[in-house]
Amino acid sequence: MLRVLVFSSIFALASCHLCMMFPKQRGTMKDLNQAGTADCFHITGPCGGLPQERPIQALKSNEHLSLTLQKNLNHFNASGPGYFAVGWGVPNGNDAYKEMQFEPLFHIEDFASASPFIIDAPVQLPNATFPHIVIQAVYVTNNSNAPKEFFQCADVTLF
Repeated sequence: MLRVLVFSSIFALASCHLCMMFPKQRGTMKDLNQAGTADCFHITGPCGGLPQERPIQALKSNEHLSLTLQKNLNHFNASGPGYFAVGWGVPNGNDAYKEMQFEPLFHIEDFASASPFIIDAPVQLPNATFPHIVIQAVYVTNNSNAPKEFFQCADVTLF
């Protein structure tokens, strides 16, 4: 019985994720809607330990749009909910994003939900142009039975 409980606990921790569907997250997006996919399990800030990528997506400055996140497993803590946040920053060199400051675009308190669950994050992009910005999504669980934070980043051009 104890082995089953330990295995179940390990599986639950291994299958918790935050995915960024739009704009496309760094790395691949294999098996995005399958619980336990490695492409969405990034717990090292600020960008999940993934290196910068050349921007392949272009977004219009000052535009109102919805970013699409996926909460892959519900870690809602009713006694002290965590939150989801999205921000943006400008990298200043290779791997310099580790020290980047992210300006807030979106923040919402965690909530009880089915797993997986799509979160539309309405944002207004900065009113400026940049050849490369990083959009960062963070899920802070505030749940002692889960990793503290999950990270995703996307590299985009702002025109």
